[in-house]
Amino acid sequence: MKKVLLTGANGFVGSYLSEELRANNYFVKEIREETCDLRNTLEVESCVGNDTFFAAFHLAAVSSVSQCERMGKQCIDDNLSMTLNLMDALKGKVERFIYISSAEVYGKGRREHIETENTVPVSFYGLSKLLCEHSAFFYRRAGMEVIVARPFPHIGVGQSERFVFQSLAKQLVSLKREKIPVLKAGNIKVVRDFLDVRDVVRAYLMLLKKGKDGEIYNITSSVHISIEQGLKIMANYLDINPRIETEEQLIRDYDIPFMHGSFRKLNEHTGWKPVHRIEETLKDIVKYFESRA
Repeated sequence: MKKVLLTGANGFVGSYLSEELRANNYFVKEIREETCDLRNTLEVESCVGNDTFFAAFHLAAVSSVSQCERMGKQCIDDNLSMTLNLMDALKGKVERFIYISSAEVYGKGRREHIETENTVPVSFYGLSKLLCEHSAFFYRRAGMEVIVARPFPHIGVGQSERFVFQSLAKQLVSLKREKIPVLKAGNIKVVRDFLDVRDVVRAYLMLLKKGKDGEIYNITSSVHISIEQGLKIMANYLDINPRIETEEQLIRDYDIPFMHGSFRKLNEHTGWKPVHRIEETLKDIVKYFESRA
């Protein structure tokens, strides 16, 4: 049984990935935030120990774009130190290192993003991810294979309520039960390729098996919708017509208005393509909040 190291195992995506790896007969050594501070060199060395691994997935990060804007330098310092400490500790101990970056590295643009285009991040979070990508590839000189994944926004049951569709779904359920009078939202006109988290972790598994050393891969649905369209899907499912108030503090000047990408390269190299429709994912999220109301 091949051994895989996973950071961020206690996070939204990490918990799904850990389950997916185990279902595919990998032994998973989890590194969790509460038991190992990846910013601390000695702690990371202790957590990795003397084990050797077929592969490592590095998901742990300061992952909130808004949080990174509030603490820009700290966000960069934290994400970069976590990546460098981990890769240092894994030198000579891992065959394949898969760094989980973000489509935020592309910045603004109306085109379909592909992996070979210039990266011009407009947020501290995007900048931190781009710096970590370069750092990861630097460690190929230590003899490990390095692959970078650039996931586009992904959603699903269990995601933090500070993310947009979780917040909207919870409000919609409360509104239907007359616990709140209006729904509060930021800029619902922004457009994204939204992807089901289950498709994302399946893509990570395919990169583990078939991804090529030194390559970057977009992970995206290639189907873009606005937050407003997603909101309507959830509201229609609940058979309500919510009154929406714009919450000024939720509107951010660093928001990317349009984020759309191609998964052509990932499909060509691994055969992956998404199988979950966004409509069903959004309904699953609403059902989750209904079950908790």
